[in-house]
Amino acid sequence: MPRYSLVIHRANPEYVAACYEPVGSGLRTTLNPEDACSWVLFEKACEVARHVREVLNVDISIRSVDN
Repeated sequence: MPRYSLVIHRANPEYVAACYEPVGSGLRTTLNPEDACSWVLFEKACEVARHVREVLNVDISIRSVDN
């Protein structure tokens, strides 16, 4: 079953990744696609992509990945 990750379009593509820390947990970006978050539902990936686009004011796309 495919999963979906988010790609931010910059000079070097950045991928949305989760960050779990005692302070500052949330979403981060990474240059390594293997470290990216992924979602099972396309609809959830769309929801997160819309939020990231609005907050960071960036172009973003959804990529299908096989995990």
